[in-house]
Amino acid sequence: MLINSTMGGGKPQRIHSIDALRAFALFGILLIHTGNGFGIGLVDSINASVISRYLEKIIVALVNGRCALIFNVLFGISFYLILRKPSYSSLKFAWRCFILMLIGAINKYFYGGDILMIYGFCGMLLTFVRNFPKKWIIIFAMFLYIVFFVLQYLDLSLFHNANELKRHGENISFRECHELYLPSLWIYVKDLLSPAHLITLANFCIGYWLGRIGLIEKWDSLFQKKHMLYSAIIYLLIAATYLPFYKDVSALHDVVGCAFNLAGGTFYTIVVIWSYNHLRIAHKVLSWFESYGKCGLTNYSMQNWFSAIFLYYFGLAFNGYSFVAIMLCAILFFILQNVFCRWWLSRFNNGPMEYLWRCATERRLLQFRKA
Repeated sequence: MLINSTMGGGKPQRIHSIDALRAFALFGILLIHTGNGFGIGLVDSINASVISRYLEKIIVALVNGRCALIFNVLFGISFYLILRKPSYSSLKFAWRCFILMLIGAINKYFYGGDILMIYGFCGMLLTFVRNFPKKWIIIFAMFLYIVFFVLQYLDLSLFHNANELKRHGENISFRECHELYLPSLWIYVKDLLSPAHLITLANFCIGYWLGRIGLIEKWDSLFQKKHMLYSAIIYLLIAATYLPFYKDVSALHDVVGCAFNLAGGTFYTIVVIWSYNHLRIAHKVLSWFESYGKCGLTNYSMQNWFSAIFLYYFGLAFNGYSFVAIMLCAILFFILQNVFCRWWLSRFNNGPMEYLWRCATERRLLQFRKA
């Protein structure tokens, strides 16, 4: 039985399963980022307990790369939901993406690995394929993957960036971290031309293509148990192929790794969407986290801000605790974020960062509180 339905006539309704899926992806990203101390690593990773080492391996094996891919594709889907409106010009969308780049530049003050600058840049490039025929969008996405593999094989990176962890390393004061920000920001800008971001743009195109072919509006009723089974078999087969290349650094490792992430991301997406719509218990749990997904930009940014306070050396330096303890803190933080989002959205139309992003895009103040 279909528990959730987003179909109907008239004005397009919000697809709530997308919010639940976005929350799932952000939770996986939070676990991965927290596990490596948001770039600085865990102090006791060498002398960690057996439980900590195995828990870290399990989390990495389950979500690393796949949740990030889902988050990428969901950005492409959200761009489709915006660009499907004929009145929404490509120039306005490019301005919206430029604002996202500025938000990313601010976030990089706290966490050098923040992805929003890259998302904004790739979003602007997405406008060039806006009116492509459907089949050419997915062909272009596959072409970007191939170009990435070729550049990796030839090692033709335009910029080999310096290690940015020095801004948050041991014995670095807050003042030194602050003074290094502007020089690092220039490195971040140059990094936008890195071939690695071709994958991000390709994933955006995949999400945009999924919207263009009409899958998004009907995936709540489309995905069935058989799709979970098929995607699980493909995922396991590719996983078995990927294991021998796990610690390899060859170009073949990149090819199989991308296929592994695509298969895993597809499997997780189908599982979450099907469970949200067909399992009452799963629907209750996932729908409780919908608010988290609706405030995705706010929550992703908050993860970066609070990581600087709690994990970095110029902050409270809690990164020296066991991996198990840090994972429990990450889960608690995720729950507290969700409580805040549910309270916030009960009073306001958008999350804090989402509201500022919309106002900057429209260049005017919009209605803030709910009527």
